[in-house]
Amino acid sequence: MNNLLLNASAVRYLRLFSVLPLLLATDVAMAFDCSDPNGPEEVIECYAASLNPPMTGEDFWDKKLFEKAEKVLDGFCQKSLATTTPSPNVLETAMYKLSCVQNTPWVNYFSYQNFIDADKELKVRLGDAYQFMRTNKLDVKQQELANFLATAAQETSGNGLLPTKYQQDGLYFRYEVAGPLRRCWDPVANPDFNKSTAKTEVPTSDCATKTTTQFITDYYPFSLYVVAVQNGTGLINTAYVTDNDCQYGLTTPTPTYSCWDATYDTKKPTILTYAPAGKYPPPTGYTWQFMNQIIPSAYWLGMGNLQLTGDSMTKFFGWYYQQVASPKQTDADMKAFVETYLKDGKLAWEGGLWYWNFRNNDMDHPDRTLHSILAGSTKLACHDIGITTVLVNGDQCNDNSGRTAYYNYYKTGVFKVPGEAVKFTYGNNESSTSMICSTAIKNYCTSD
Repeated sequence: MNNLLLNASAVRYLRLFSVLPLLLATDVAMAFDCSDPNGPEEVIECYAASLNPPMTGEDFWDKKLFEKAEKVLDGFCQKSLATTTPSPNVLETAMYKLSCVQNTPWVNYFSYQNFIDADKELKVRLGDAYQFMRTNKLDVKQQELANFLATAAQETSGNGLLPTKYQQDGLYFRYEVAGPLRRCWDPVANPDFNKSTAKTEVPTSDCATKTTTQFITDYYPFSLYVVAVQNGTGLINTAYVTDNDCQYGLTTPTPTYSCWDATYDTKKPTILTYAPAGKYPPPTGYTWQFMNQIIPSAYWLGMGNLQLTGDSMTKFFGWYYQQVASPKQTDADMKAFVETYLKDGKLAWEGGLWYWNFRNNDMDHPDRTLHSILAGSTKLACHDIGITTVLVNGDQCNDNSGRTAYYNYYKTGVFKVPGEAVKFTYGNNESSTSMICSTAIKNYCTSD
């Protein structure tokens, strides 16, 4: 009798277990309108629930989009720095300790939940001004996500730790390691736009002993950008930053430009050049300061999937405190912000989403953000990875192959969106395709 009861219980359990995927799919369908999902959570959850067998969005993230089981997802912080070869130098050790503190939830930095929470907070704070994956048809929303994740994955690649290189091995590093933390420079005072004469490389052996305040990376920004530092506190005014001779207003969701002078030939900010004469005085109680002097020099390095190098980190810093933080802060500590950024995955994803949805990539077309082009254009060639790479990297297209491989994996391998390249012709019969990073696709997609 006991065996019969046990067997009957086991059968009931197995039957319940067998219908759980169906219940999961039903629950998702009830929670979201899967006939027209909007935003990353709805798109991912609805698609994951439609699979056979159905999956949760989190499992889909951990098993299909990335590879958590093999410790690729945020894998850099899941290993001991002592295992790296060659042995870490002073800066690498300092950055690892800063980013991978063991008493923080560092394992979850690139998690699905952090990504979704970041998207939700931006939507709540910004309302209709924030439309990531909420415009156009479902396949275009999936393509936008594929573009976003391909850029993130290529920037944080685990360098082929898995056999599935350029598929699930992204989101491994939080910031660029190896070369950027081993090669250092000795720049001239306040280097200008002429990169070839602005700095000289230091022997690697000399770089090895430099601290975060001594090590100057290749990303160390030129003196094209200035910030207003509050007298007596050292805090940065978050309302705006400057780029060349233009001020970026950050008090509205979409940054605006206000340019004082069109003398871009010298590439030196007239706001500082003329400040002693009082032509462009700083706000009352503040002093103009070159942006490259406000945080430890070694902090100017590639910020992983978030692309927040050079002036971008400062712009996001200001934008965040003006648009997302509650209450808003007019003055804030940028050094503390960068350090938090390397530990707080939700904040990090918000930086990536800001870059995607609000950062202006072309001063001549300030409304042409990555999102506005990928989701808003009616030109089919402007939905693929070619335009993404050229807008992220400028006309330097050396990262196109890796991003294209990731993109094709997400677009066609995961979401099953047809992957044929779209051909187009722009000016003087210059032909190209949607998968190729080029000036042609930039001009084509940013033209009216």
